[in-house]
Amino acid sequence: MKKLLYCLLLTSLIISPFPLQAESTSGLSEEEREILIEEYEAIRRRLDYLKWYIEKFEIEKKIGPLSYLVYDIQEEKTLLKKNDNHSYPIASITKVMSAVVTQENIDINQKITLTSAMFLPNSWQRQSPAIYAGTTLTAGDLMKASLIQSTNNAVHSLTHFLNEGEFLKKMNETAKAIGMKNTQFFDAHGISSLNRSTAPDILKLMTYVSKNHPEILEITKEENFQLPGKCPEYNWICTFKNLNLFHEVDNFVGGKTGFTNKAGNTFAGVFDFDGRRYSIVLLNTKSRTADTQKISEWLSQRP
Repeated sequence: MKKLLYCLLLTSLIISPFPLQAESTSGLSEEEREILIEEYEAIRRRLDYLKWYIEKFEIEKKIGPLSYLVYDIQEEKTLLKKNDNHSYPIASITKVMSAVVTQENIDINQKITLTSAMFLPNSWQRQSPAIYAGTTLTAGDLMKASLIQSTNNAVHSLTHFLNEGEFLKKMNETAKAIGMKNTQFFDAHGISSLNRSTAPDILKLMTYVSKNHPEILEITKEENFQLPGKCPEYNWICTFKNLNLFHEVDNFVGGKTGFTNKAGNTFAGVFDFDGRRYSIVLLNTKSRTADTQKISEWLSQRP
């Protein structure tokens, strides 16, 4: 009788979303009925998970990065991956490591007066009217400008808090220390296509930041960071626009976007779905926003 009921249970799970009906358990004792219902629910949960897991193959067809990695932080388990051992230019994801070096080696309240020698050639600038020669800013202000609006002159100015070459040296030393074996930094902002890494290495960086510097992730969600500057239309107060479109999403924990012609669009972020955290890394994608949304929708439906 039980074997027949199990067959009915499986059939009902496959063809119908409705729960087990009371009449299906007639003739059983209360204890047998409870056991059967528990087993029914367990089977349904397994089938729901299997359905969700199978959908990952559809997701893989719909997203287009040359390399990606989706990782369950709690379970320490990779859910999706592609070309994860290939290195690619990472563009402004570089600025996450620059922020780490800043937090660990510079007093963020220390001030510096900016000079034109601290700036990049015009063709490489992501400019801000609040970052200009002659103004005095703190290391913390420059770090926020680099993370929120990805201002290249801000992070380039940060390197001048340390001796020449020391900032970049510490970036590579930190990468090595946290196990980023396939990563090399040649600048602090990510303009160079020689700044290369792999999706697993970027995952290590994001994991390190999550555990040791969650304030960096918090900064990447800010949208009202302001500094005095050359903004007469706003009473000389300049607001830094957050370039990460996910900063307004409730379950976005933090992360960084990037783009150069050679790197394409890049993204490294952490999301929270029902108390479960995931890391998403995309390297060389045509649309980091669309790809991240598709992955996020899939993760949010996990049973």
